[in-house]
Amino acid sequence: MHRVPRDRRAGFAVLVIAAAQLVVQAVAPAPAFAAGQLGVVLVATTLDDYDDRHNSNSTQTRSATCPSGTHVIGGGARVSGGGDEVRLTRLVPVRGGTGQNDSYSATAEEPDTGYASEWQFVVYALCADADELDGYSVVSGSTSESSSAFKQATADCPGATLAIGGGAAISNGDHQVGLQLSRLAAPLDIARATGREDANGFALNWSVTAYAICANRIGGAAIYGTLAAEGDTSSCPPDKFTYSVGGGGSLTDSGAYFLQTLYPFGDRSWTVEMTGPPIGQTSVQALCGY
Repeated sequence: MHRVPRDRRAGFAVLVIAAAQLVVQAVAPAPAFAAGQLGVVLVATTLDDYDDRHNSNSTQTRSATCPSGTHVIGGGARVSGGGDEVRLTRLVPVRGGTGQNDSYSATAEEPDTGYASEWQFVVYALCADADELDGYSVVSGSTSESSSAFKQATADCPGATLAIGGGAAISNGDHQVGLQLSRLAAPLDIARATGREDANGFALNWSVTAYAICANRIGGAAIYGTLAAEGDTSSCPPDKFTYSVGGGGSLTDSGAYFLQTLYPFGDRSWTVEMTGPPIGQTSVQALCGY
């Protein structure tokens, strides 16, 4: 599959958001469920004003909130205009507390040397009818704090439940560490995450956390996608829907390249892109189901 150019991809994503009439930031009544057996709805943050659309803040953090009556089952984030510099450092599914809705939170950061140009950041959540998600939970697993150049974490689903979505986060990276990978393992038993220090190294201690969204088996659930040099767009089979997205570099050190974009659009397609071609290839992955 061909890689979507940056300028066309940004414009296409905006059109998709408008066409899908996505739920935005504030919690709203659950819309009519339309996608698949789980009634999946795609939610996104908006670019509300000029400062949201155009800035060069060193860090941007946003959250997309699920409608009432739904659970978060996946999500992602899209950086536009970040060159090969801005990288993702958090992709986190958040289970709502009492009286609160689930959400998906993400963070993107400029390197410690800064990035002069303006860039945009949009966060997405995939949310499903809570009544259809038996055995639902969100679990995590973290590495130890150290100054190792590369780290890998896993999150294991409890009991007989399977991983239907995931996430990853860097802690204490101070603009010198980025995410390289956030994806599910093929057997759907665990979620994986990797992080790496940038090319200049980082003397302080940091860690990486993997998140797994777990539930009982979903009809037809399986991993689909492709491999690419730096990034690509892929789609589910025509009879299935996107339930979560993932991807990035390999399970070993992929060099000083980081996840920059990993997001779902529409009900069957997704895009993954890194800041450069990692050692090996870039995984462009999603969990698709009926």
